[in-house]
Amino acid sequence: MKFLILKSVWNNFQLILLMSTMLTLGIFLGIVYHPILEEYLLLFAIFGFSIGIWMLVMWLRKMFSEPHMEQIP
Repeated sequence: MKFLILKSVWNNFQLILLMSTMLTLGIFLGIVYHPILEEYLLLFAIFGFSIGIWMLVMWLRKMFSEPHMEQIP
């Protein structure tokens, strides 16, 4: 279980590629398995909304905890 404690550094381009891949996979699964997934739509919406709020809170905590560089005139 050492995989769960490994840390890695991702740059913005790699994260954009990862998120684009996940979005494309989600759209594909939604198109192909629409009749099966339709009954779980509310569950997926609640799960996605809660994850989004959680990510927003984590991002705001990180923004306010790090010292910001002052702008040089």
